[in-house]
Amino acid sequence: MPIGKTTAPYGVEQPYGLSDLTPIPKNGSGGSGGTGPAGPTGPTGPTGATGPTGATGAAGATGAAGATGAAGATGAAGATGATGAAGATGATGPTGATGATARQRWMLPFGDSTQSTKYDSTTKLIVGEKHFDPATSGWNLQVSSTATLYALLGTTNAGNVANGDIYFVPDVGSPSIIATLPTTASLPAALVSVSVSAYFNSTSAAGTFQVRTWITTFNGNDQSTCYGAWIEVQP
Repeated sequence: MPIGKTTAPYGVEQPYGLSDLTPIPKNGSGGSGGTGPAGPTGPTGPTGATGPTGATGAAGATGAAGATGAAGATGAAGATGATGAAGATGATGPTGATGATARQRWMLPFGDSTQSTKYDSTTKLIVGEKHFDPATSGWNLQVSSTATLYALLGTTNAGNVANGDIYFVPDVGSPSIIATLPTTASLPAALVSVSVSAYFNSTSAAGTFQVRTWITTFNGNDQSTCYGAWIEVQP
């Protein structure tokens, strides 16, 4: 078997291993030249000009609002805190002033019925009388105690006024008129009064008190009438 090989259609027989040979064309033209070596790399061209800025894109549509989330569950109540310490005791306030001792007012009545007289001061009518001793326990009299004689006096004639007084007969000593009531021309009566405090305190003397009345002028017709008399004492 021949060692070479034939290149169709016009080549010549070539041995294996001679691959660097070019087949000869049939018409006798020269074969194509082999590829030349690569040329050197040319210089880097200049940087191209910056292109114009692109137009701003349209704003995107606003997204729909998200749905409101459900309310969270209420948290459990926290534990009760410990009781705080007791506050300090405040300072004691000043002692209030001592109030006045209350003393009960009382009354000493004279007579228990209406009494009248036609007589003048020469014959005074005793409406009532009482013995009184300030030293007796229970009266609670003080040096500052006060007493007032009250009487309801009237006359049958406004032109002939009614009169009254209080007569004191001490246990020791001489009797005397200690107070005279204001006269009255009232028909039938008026309330009149006079102070007798000097005889109803803790230092007063004991004795008998008489309340009396009379008409100013005796004429046999006009009368002075006492509808009641009493002494009020404020210890």
